[in-house]
Amino acid sequence: MAEEKEAIAVAGEAGGGAVSGSGEQAAAGGGPPGTDRVKELELCLAEQKQKGEAMEQSLKDMGGELEKVRGELGQVGARYRELLYAVHPDVPSELIAGSTIPEMDASLEKATALVEKIKASLIRQGKISIPAGAPARSSPDWSNLTPRDKIKAGIRQK
Repeated sequence: MAEEKEAIAVAGEAGGGAVSGSGEQAAAGGGPPGTDRVKELELCLAEQKQKGEAMEQSLKDMGGELEKVRGELGQVGARYRELLYAVHPDVPSELIAGSTIPEMDASLEKATALVEKIKASLIRQGKISIPAGAPARSSPDWSNLTPRDKIKAGIRQK
């Protein structure tokens, strides 16, 4: 009730003055002084309530869409993490942290630097050696092939 009176007072000020009981309004509306103005303000209040309800519904809809987008973003992050694991198998998965792509990228940089540092340390200590090139080629194993398959493989090589 107090809110309605406050809204009526505010609307009355916006409409050119406070609600008054002048004879002009009574003569124009044919009723008690100020009834037309009160009806006008009640209509204005009803419109504002409808607009407020529409805005609340819109806000709820946006909240639902926001949750949907957050879920999709989480799926994208998970897929990106899997891609990082596949592309960088030498980096332990425990070292890649973060929930956003920039956080995962920063974590990957740190993890890669750590792995390289450990490799360099092990090489200096002589505990591991890295081969100088590709391994020597070996001839195919023909022992498991049938005679027909051996002939086909021989024809393909020529």
